[in-house]
Amino acid sequence: PDTRALEFEEFDLSEHTSLLRDGVNALAIQGLNVSTSSNDFLVNPTLELIDLGPVNAEVRQYFVEPTPGGPNRQGVDSVSPDPTFSHDSGAYGGNLMVELATEGEGAVIRYTLDGTIPDASSEVYAAPVAVTVAATLTARVWVEGSLPGEAVSRSYLMLSDAVQAFTSNLPIVLIDTFGRGIGEGSYTQVFCQFIDVGEDGRSSIT
Repeated sequence: PDTRALEFEEFDLSEHTSLLRDGVNALAIQGLNVSTSSNDFLVNPTLELIDLGPVNAEVRQYFVEPTPGGPNRQGVDSVSPDPTFSHDSGAYGGNLMVELATEGEGAVIRYTLDGTIPDASSEVYAAPVAVTVAATLTARVWVEGSLPGEAVSRSYLMLSDAVQAFTSNLPIVLIDTFGRGIGEGSYTQVFCQFIDVGEDGRSSIT
């Protein structure tokens, strides 16, 4: 279609720089069309040269986005630390108040309760997070001048009183899809907790 004429196609010539010579160099472009009399043939070559300057191989930095074949963007020297959780993943009875913490002066923790990775628009942690239903709490740390940290998750199952008292002579397996329908896709992400029998030959949730 004609609209494709407005789309540039890029070719990285970095691996061919050894062909350059002092003085004038020529870049040849071959274009094909239906015939020499066609009036819809468009070629608009643009040659871009990026001078990276001296490279100090001893300096290593982190980048928010990779730019293969292009110049590096502004880098940072460190990555923000991971958050810590007051409660580990598992099954709990009643409401749960989860405290988040991290190191680093001026660190900001952002979190979600639906399993998605927190971004700069996510809720800022300011007080213990109330977990009242089954949920995946995911937290991430931002420290100014550093790359955002890894997203760390904990999953919590909220059990009714009747389920909390359940025991068995067999191991117990707790499974929760956190509202995801089984069979909606090729895979369904779930949280599982395995509870083995104890020394008395019984397994119990609490």
